[in-house]
Formats: sequence, structure tokens, C-alpha cells
Amino acid sequence: MTESAKRPERIGIFGGTFDPPHRGHAIVAGSVRRQFSLDRIIFVPSFISPHKQEWETASGEARLEMLDLLIRGIPGLEASDCEIRRAGVSYTIDTLSFFHDRYPSATLCLLVGMDNLAEFGSWREPEEILRLATLVVMTRPGSGNIHAEEKMADRMLLCNVPAISISSTGIRALIRDGKPIRHLVPDALGTYIERHKLYIPGDSLRS
Repeated sequence: MTESAKRPERIGIFGGTFDPPHRGHAIVAGSVRRQFSLDRIIFVPSFISPHKQEWETASGEARLEMLDLLIRGIPGLEASDCEIRRAGVSYTIDTLSFFHDRYPSATLCLLVGMDNLAEFGSWREPEEILRLATLVVMTRPGSGNIHAEEKMADRMLLCNVPAISISSTGIRALIRDGKPIRHLVPDALGTYIERHKLYIPGDSLRS
């Protein structure tokens, strides 16, 4: 019997708007998976993020399809439509409850960035989140010290990931300015964005 068969499955949950997803998302997910020997990482695009309601996103279906194009062929990475199917504002606690019910014997790890950690206390049911999952805080070289309450520190792991100078905001800006993005996303994803005219003001596929 293999080691992976003996222990409970270890699943990383990587939520976000992913508007659009890009190579950086796949790189950091792969880094976390390797460092913590996760069996898989599930990308979960939000339907409506409670923290990012100030702009109109591409439709949930479009962002899910783009994620599928981003991670196609990469072992251990997959995407879930659970928040899109649930609709409404996407709360982390609801998503973790969904995966806890679906994989009751699995160890769940919630991937968060340092900026997310600073806001964690304002999330819905943060103590229940900590009961259901271990926080994996993605840090970068030179990012400074992490300060967390004791109850969080017991359920938190730090993971140093590569510094990626790519952002979804920057990609949307490049598209609006008519500049190339093919070096930031896989070719198939770039073709998808062009074909559906995403992120072009007044002519985008919207939710």
C-alpha cells in the first residue's frame, strides 16, 4: 500500500475571482502543492466575491472555462464550479462546508495571501473556517513578519511562494490598452479572451 493510500487525502482550496486567471496562479498553486505534499489543489472561482464587488467581472462560466484552460494538463490542479452553482455572494465558510461534506475524511488546506490574512477577522464565521481547514498563508521573500492571533497561529502554515509580477488587474489594463498578454497566459486562454472580447469596455462577456 502506498503512503498516499494510507493517509487521508490532503486537498488545497484556492478561492478567488480569477478575472482572468493567469500563469502566476498556476505557479503558486504548484509551489504550495509540492511544499505541503497536497494530493490536489482545487481552484474555486467566486460567483460574487464579498471583498471585490466594485467592478463587474466576466461571467462565472467564462472564468471557470478560463481556469480549465489555465490548468489543463497540470497534474494535481483542478477547478470547481461550486460557488458559481450556488450563486449569490461567495463566502469561504460555505465553500469549506461544501468540501468538508463531500470529502469528510480529507484534510482541507485553505490557500490565502497575506492581504487576505489581514482581513481574516472580518470574514464570515472565521472560527468555523479554522475548524474546517488549516490556513496556508502564501508569503514572498522580504514580505516581513506574519502577526496572527494565537488561535489562528495553531491552524496556520506559512508557505514561501515565488514572487510573481503578474496580476489580473494588470492583465485587464493591458487588454483595455490593446497590448499583448500572451506571455502572461497560456495560448488557449489568450485565444479564449480574444474570441469572447473579454475586458474590452462595452463589448465584454459579462455575468
